[in-house]
Amino acid sequence: MSSTNFSCGGTLQINSTQADSKLRGTTGPPTVSPVIIRWDDGAQGRRIQFPLNKDTNREGAGAFEKLLAGCQPATFGLEGKDILNESYRKAVKLDNTQFCTTFDPHSAGILDAISQIMVSGVARSGLNGANDAKSNWGVIAELYKLNAYSAPSGKFKSHVDTPRGPAHFGSLVVCLPSAHQGGQLRVAHKNQELLYDFSNVDLSDIQWVAFYSDCEHEGMEVVNGHRVTLTYNLYVSEQVGGIMQKFPNASPFMYSKYQELKSLLQGPAFMVEGGSLGFYCEHRYAHTNKHFIRRLPYALKGNDAVIFSILLRGFGFKVFLRPVLEELDEYEDSDEKEVGDLIASAIHPLELSSEGGCDGDGLESEIMARIWSHEVWPRVEWLNCRSSHDVAAVHLAYGNEASLEYHYSSLAILAEIPPLSERFPA
Repeated sequence: MSSTNFSCGGTLQINSTQADSKLRGTTGPPTVSPVIIRWDDGAQGRRIQFPLNKDTNREGAGAFEKLLAGCQPATFGLEGKDILNESYRKAVKLDNTQFCTTFDPHSAGILDAISQIMVSGVARSGLNGANDAKSNWGVIAELYKLNAYSAPSGKFKSHVDTPRGPAHFGSLVVCLPSAHQGGQLRVAHKNQELLYDFSNVDLSDIQWVAFYSDCEHEGMEVVNGHRVTLTYNLYVSEQVGGIMQKFPNASPFMYSKYQELKSLLQGPAFMVEGGSLGFYCEHRYAHTNKHFIRRLPYALKGNDAVIFSILLRGFGFKVFLRPVLEELDEYEDSDEKEVGDLIASAIHPLELSSEGGCDGDGLESEIMARIWSHEVWPRVEWLNCRSSHDVAAVHLAYGNEASLEYHYSSLAILAEIPPLSERFPA
């Protein structure tokens, strides 16, 4: 199965001669107005306009230096903590509560592009039943930070973001026009990699890049000048015609994967007696987060959403979305291994248990049977291999020293496949 687009980007020309920008590019390339940043340095309000120009900045030539002076060293998250380590990330930042900007990614058409390219058809349950204009956008961008990476050696080493909330799916990086060299952004997903060059010497445009939160990405060293970016968290929002709707306007019969799956299922030797078909989700979801669970399957994206829709809407099969437990250690060299996959009876949040600390608590399989409800599914025919996992359960481990035992699960799409003779009735 091929991967969907995991990243996209583009360029917006700055129109300094008129206040209104051309939003849709119907009469020429889309343009935006110069970007204004306002912040409070504790003594007074400050203002700077990009592109940097002494004639348009009231602060004169020192405007940029005052912006940098108003920033704080940038940290990064590690195991739930904010870490300051300039050998890993060297940059300064303003949090979204410390500044405001005139730049609007929705008005600039960026969110429309992201929705169409990256999350076309992604849908989820409306928050609190809300049905306002935002529910039709498909993507909502939340301003997160302003970051400045300065030469020499401003950088952010390779890392992967953690999902920040129930509907969070990616990040948007907007590079403001500030002369610099270096600072390329590398984005990788599975076996694919893209390199975006943000170098902007002529100050004529704004560049932007969006990518999924499970992508590995790296900000390479800035060797000259300053790279200034606005970062946004991207959230999926219910949109009209989303493919997870009961009555979608996107037909599952028109996906390229539809005929591929149908041909497989019509094969004369494929699952002749029927059984269970499985597909491990290609993208990572916070499926052990109690707040995220209610968003599934509506928050599925890319191939995950398409395959779920085809199996359910296109073929009419009974379809489940379930965590699959990784093999228990006690089974690795045991003849008593239960034949089949350990699949949860439902999607449930991370389980934390005090069991396992006593000799009488039993084997791992017995403990897990009590704290993480699951069943053994024999003969699952998997279409792919698992590519990611999350902690599903943690319990005490019996031994000479106190320790914890961690168990991991991967989210998968499972379908009940009828016998070949009943699979596609005429």
